[in-house]
Amino acid sequence: MKRILPLVLLFMSPAFAVEHATYDSAGRVTSLIDNGHRLELLGHFVLTADDGREYILQPHDQRSPIERTGELSWQGAPLDVPGVRFTMNITQVGNGISVKGTVRTAASRHVRSVAYVIALPRDAFIGGRIAPAGTELPIVKPEDPVFHRGSVDTLTIHDANGVQTVTVTTPGPREIQVVDTWNQLGRWYEVRIPLRTGSWRGDEELVVEAALSLEANPPVQTGTISVDTNRSTHRFEGFGANYCWVNTSPVIDYTLEHLRSTWHRYELKFAPWIAERDDPGPLLRRDFELMRRTQEAGIPWIISVWRLPEDFYEPRPGGGSPLGHGRKIATARWQDFLDGIGSFLLHVKQEYGAEPDLFSFNEPDLGVDIAFSAEEHRDAIRMIGGYFAEIGLKTKLLLGDTANPRERHRYVLPTAADPEALRYVGGLSFHSWMGASPEQYDAWGDVAEWLQLPLFIGEAGMDPGAYRNRTYDSYTYGLREMKDHFDFVRFARPQVSLYWQFTNDYGLVRTLPDGKIDPTGRFHLMRHLNNLTPPVSNAFATSSDLADVHALAFADGDTWTVHLLNVGSAARISLAGLSAGSWRVTTTTETTPFAETTWTSDNPLDLPARSMVTLTK
Repeated sequence: MKRILPLVLLFMSPAFAVEHATYDSAGRVTSLIDNGHRLELLGHFVLTADDGREYILQPHDQRSPIERTGELSWQGAPLDVPGVRFTMNITQVGNGISVKGTVRTAASRHVRSVAYVIALPRDAFIGGRIAPAGTELPIVKPEDPVFHRGSVDTLTIHDANGVQTVTVTTPGPREIQVVDTWNQLGRWYEVRIPLRTGSWRGDEELVVEAALSLEANPPVQTGTISVDTNRSTHRFEGFGANYCWVNTSPVIDYTLEHLRSTWHRYELKFAPWIAERDDPGPLLRRDFELMRRTQEAGIPWIISVWRLPEDFYEPRPGGGSPLGHGRKIATARWQDFLDGIGSFLLHVKQEYGAEPDLFSFNEPDLGVDIAFSAEEHRDAIRMIGGYFAEIGLKTKLLLGDTANPRERHRYVLPTAADPEALRYVGGLSFHSWMGASPEQYDAWGDVAEWLQLPLFIGEAGMDPGAYRNRTYDSYTYGLREMKDHFDFVRFARPQVSLYWQFTNDYGLVRTLPDGKIDPTGRFHLMRHLNNLTPPVSNAFATSSDLADVHALAFADGDTWTVHLLNVGSAARISLAGLSAGSWRVTTTTETTPFAETTWTSDNPLDLPARSMVTLTK
């Protein structure tokens, strides 16, 4: 994680409103949702230059200056097309959305086209039809990629199976094109609403107004979920949380009181400590109190270092990155660095009775905000581990703590091959941003088992750029977070997962204008994992023959918990392998959180659309 998200008061929509669409940080429409069915698509401004190159005017990146100005309003400018700005305002209407957007250029330019494009996934609609024209969606590339043109105010696209229909409506007849395309983003049928071709004058504002809706009639899913109660995959110490940033918010106390955590992670705020070590200010004292509270609760914890004062770094080559990535600790300041972290940890131990179990550099492979090669990481562990032992700290080093899981297990191998460094290591860690394949997760589990060390998901998170415009503030985002959790618990086989984070940053709750805390659907989904999973248990192998339904199973002696995540339409399942009898059922849907009932194992179990269901016995 790279920046701190300021406290934002979100109060313009109910916490449990049904979502009919999702968006990314630039205001692009990324899916439509109806009847539990989610259709991934892409709705955004696209400029096509005279040479045929296409430029996305709403880039989903962390470079372009784009801000979210309201609940569903965005404005900004793409860095790749200087002088162009857009605004986007979206409202939810009926079972769809109404889009109103503008795009403006500061200086005159000639373009092949500027258009609002709704890109539909080709595989989902191949062989379907367009109404009212009756045009069939082509199976092979047509001679003219623009295979449909017409001036209409309503265009409807039906899939071949009668499961989903997308309707695009404009206030009056507009020239609308449908294009068969295959580009760097995938294969699409693009519905294009042209806004300008040829000369585009400076300060000329191009406007699009359109309503988008999905009508979906998915069949009820039926299948079997199996729990192999004879095959434990790994020991699991539970779900924990990061409390690194924005620790002055009342959200901290709320999550500490309402979400059980088996591990915590804090930031070692090095720069404030160097400036205030003789008289720590309120930010440091708040952290120290939280560390004491964690220690007194018997919760083990990790401390990680991010940014250093500028004079602790080697000079930036050529000016360096504005985010401070890739910085190296100056050779001449290493002893001062050791003294800084050592004095911080001794102060916490002596004055607050708290001592971390593990210490890490945050994402050193990426260099946020301190960079090490794999070999430098090994040498730093050897040096710091010896120093901690010398000054009487029990704290071990957390190996890795890498920025993502994808092939990054190789980063820890030089340390794994060094017995001197390895004696100071108490665990290894990766961050789950953007997820990974089962094979990539499995590699981490294999390394951990090989070294006989616990594996940590140091930051469990999905989109590393979601903090920019609160993209995370969505029930659909929460379902995707849960899917990631299910994947890495099953395949990486960690002992601990720490969510990023139980503060305002990626907040699971909203703070209302009157100061009250409003838990979101994401809070309740996380509550299933943190509060219903046995704190220390064995994880068991599961399987599902439904693509949209996923399972995790844990047992502590005779106490069993089975989490079922349904990211699609309603499902009726049979459960194989569970003991007979009555089970307590806790269900969270988009509109109803944490509802409790019972279920008898000789009956099918109904899973609502887009739900989390937990069975406990």
